[in-house]
Amino acid sequence: MIQSEETIVIPPVQAKSYDSLWIYNLSFHAPTPQNGGMKAEFLPYNEATKEIGPAEYLQTVQTDKLWQAVEAVPEVKTAFEAIVAAVGPLKAWIKAQAELPPQ
Repeated sequence: MIQSEETIVIPPVQAKSYDSLWIYNLSFHAPTPQNGGMKAEFLPYNEATKEIGPAEYLQTVQTDKLWQAVEAVPEVKTAFEAIVAAVGPLKAWIKAQAELPPQ
C-alpha cells in the first residue's frame, strides 16, 4: 500500500431507481431442428429518464432447450415466429438504407 499525501474524499452518489428491464442482448443458436438455445440479457432501465443501469446488475435468462420451450410456452412460440417473420422485411429495409444517397 502507498500512503496518499492527502485524503481523497469521494462524494456519495444519489440512489437511482429502475422500473423496467432493457433488453441488452438477445441471441438464439439453433444448429439443428432438434438442438438449440436462447440467451437473453437484461439491464435495469428507467423509462422516465431513458437511463440504462450499470452492467453489474445484469440479469440473464438462458436455456439450451430452445425447441422444447417453443413448443411448451405459447409466448415463446409467438415471439420466435415473429422474429423469423421479421427477417425478410428487415433485410429489405437494410438494403433500402444502403441505397439511400449519403447525407
